[in-house]
Amino acid sequence: MAFLMKYSNVLGRFNTIQRLITASKSTTAIPSSDDQAPRPFSDMPGDSGWPFIGVVGMLAKLINGKVGKESVFHEIHTKHGSIVKLKSVGNQWLVFANEPDAVQEMFKAEGKYPSRNYYYESTINNIHKMNNWPSPMVFAHEEDWKRIRSATSKQVIPRRVGNLTPPVCDATDDLLNQMTKMSSENNGRIEDVMHLITKWAFQNTACFVFGENIDVYNTTDPIHQEFIVAGLEFIKQISLLKPLPIYDYFPSLAYRKFIQATRRMRELGKQIMEKKVVALSEDIARGVVDETRAVGILEQWLIEGKLEPEDALTQACDFLSAGLDTTKNSSTFLLYELAKQPALQDQLCAEIRTVLGDKVNPSWVDLQNIPLVRYCLKETLRMYPAIQSNIRQIQLDGVISGYEVPAGTMVFATNALMSRSTDYFDEPDKFIPERWNKKNKEDSIHPFISLPFGFGQRACYGRRLAELEIYVLLTKLIPRFTLSTDQDSIALFQGTGLRPTKPIPITIKERSL
Repeated sequence: MAFLMKYSNVLGRFNTIQRLITASKSTTAIPSSDDQAPRPFSDMPGDSGWPFIGVVGMLAKLINGKVGKESVFHEIHTKHGSIVKLKSVGNQWLVFANEPDAVQEMFKAEGKYPSRNYYYESTINNIHKMNNWPSPMVFAHEEDWKRIRSATSKQVIPRRVGNLTPPVCDATDDLLNQMTKMSSENNGRIEDVMHLITKWAFQNTACFVFGENIDVYNTTDPIHQEFIVAGLEFIKQISLLKPLPIYDYFPSLAYRKFIQATRRMRELGKQIMEKKVVALSEDIARGVVDETRAVGILEQWLIEGKLEPEDALTQACDFLSAGLDTTKNSSTFLLYELAKQPALQDQLCAEIRTVLGDKVNPSWVDLQNIPLVRYCLKETLRMYPAIQSNIRQIQLDGVISGYEVPAGTMVFATNALMSRSTDYFDEPDKFIPERWNKKNKEDSIHPFISLPFGFGQRACYGRRLAELEIYVLLTKLIPRFTLSTDQDSIALFQGTGLRPTKPIPITIKERSL
């Protein structure tokens, strides 16, 4: 309580930092052009299976981690076509939308409070309720989700994100120096590049969320050391949780470790914020208010006063998890694909050097003016999306692929399936960033095929932060190193995020000027 009262006194006086620019208007789906009378839901192709349990055997495969042509999405599409309904346990219908127009129509029916109340969402919410923690935004629903999203939306507008460019550059310099050190001990070879990328992503995300600059390689600060251990354990154990409401009866080892790591992260988060209170008090006493500094998102939330401290800490831990997991995986996949294409690396290097000139670090503006960097990330997320499908429990009666779909139906938009389909992409299994250059294409790519950050009101909260990290990584790494790998292919597993099943080796070599 002393912590909360102390914070309340400081934040009440810290008003000048609250000047924020208006957030961008949210994107809305394009109305359907289908003028034909819709067919009844009963006519939609699919399978009802057994009474009450439906096609539980097939749906159980949704959590087996298989991707690509081994995934249940591919099996459903091959068997039933582009729009499919399958009956789940309790006679609930699930619809699988395997074409971009159908995905577009799904988002039209998502309603005022977009909901994804399925699998991990339900599990994580149940765990939070069991431990009397507030719901995290990523897994919240309806009014609770809207409340949290509204309270936190202003912290990720471009101006605020742009202020984080310098600390991301610093973290990336630390990463590159560590890569040089490790590779020099093994003839340029780094056996597990994701191990290094994970620490880099943690350093960035801790700065984003807690406003704390942590030396992930050499810190001697005991709080930072514990925070790194707890944070990485948190990420590891959440990926091992089963998407079933079983933990109140069977508290598994993964569950117990997840709870332990979460509690420790919350304790350390409070300690970090207590230090921030002291610093803020000193700034106020001196009349110093610097709105351009890289203020952590947790600090911003509390300054705004729209979230209670306990609620804000929950969102901070959740954001640390989501931001770290997706960024480390996507960055690793991108470096792997670039390592197989030396000519593309040279092209990317030339474009970066043209924009930056003699600059050591890119600015926020510079990063927006290197299109090939953006294309490389878009192509990575097309080939390796963090999740295989965007899910909505539609809130409105809708028409999808010409069929009436009642409100309350769970709809799976199988974007990972479509983004690797020859129906929509030439050579979909090849890494071709230039396919995203609209000047090179007569027909643009359908905007609802590849949605790695989701769409609409419930699009990824941290999208701009993730893009900033990876843009800076490429912009600083490629002019310094050439990359290569002797690994022709990688096996993938779908957990909370898509990840490689084995370490990915990368060999680096200093690039000549």
